[in-house]
Amino acid sequence: MTAYRVLVMCEGEHELGAVHANVGNEFWPLASERLPALPKLVHRLLDQPSGVHYFARSNGFPRRHIQRNLRSRTPVGLSGHGKRVIWAMRWAARERFDALVYVIDRDHKRSAETIHAMQEGRDAAEKNTPLPCAVGTPVEAFDAWFIADGKAVKEAAGDPGKTHPKPESLAGKEGTGDHPKDVAAVIFGSKAGLGDKYAVVAQHVDFKQLARACPKGFAPFAEDVRRHILPAVGKK
Repeated sequence: MTAYRVLVMCEGEHELGAVHANVGNEFWPLASERLPALPKLVHRLLDQPSGVHYFARSNGFPRRHIQRNLRSRTPVGLSGHGKRVIWAMRWAARERFDALVYVIDRDHKRSAETIHAMQEGRDAAEKNTPLPCAVGTPVEAFDAWFIADGKAVKEAAGDPGKTHPKPESLAGKEGTGDHPKDVAAVIFGSKAGLGDKYAVVAQHVDFKQLARACPKGFAPFAEDVRRHILPAVGKK
């Protein structure tokens, strides 16, 4: 069976695991039996195919590096996150990955600055870099995807009675109580160890329920993964 290599790029250790803080700008392999939260979600969205190996990399690469590598080869008018997706796709293709998943929190920015820009960058890059790529922006933060499903929360030793039916309505800053991470801390008793809790939730969350609870962030991301990456996985 041919191995299929999927690179997952995002911002933090809750998405990628605790090793995230120690690897700088390198990518690292993920153990299939202990996938962190975001790769676990992707694996389930792809119907948990065999022969797929996941790798992770922070998307926090320097802006000057992106600008230097994209000079004169980027569509006019493309914004920052669009340029980052183009750079990431070209980098992933050079490293011989078969697909890329690229996720950032929306963090109260406009869709034109985040998901629409990322989609434009992906679509522009595909013309010269035929690498399957799915993009996503949790609203307002990744934590929103792990506080809506009471049954999945219970599997992660959280309090199902404290889940939130509409996590995308939590629009305050972290620390105000009106932020997904604050609600997660109440559900799981602390902000410590949330990445491990999220990985368990990711294994059990009901995707249909989560898409209804997070229609702006999770629902389009799930569709993007299935549309752009699932067909490619089936070819290997």
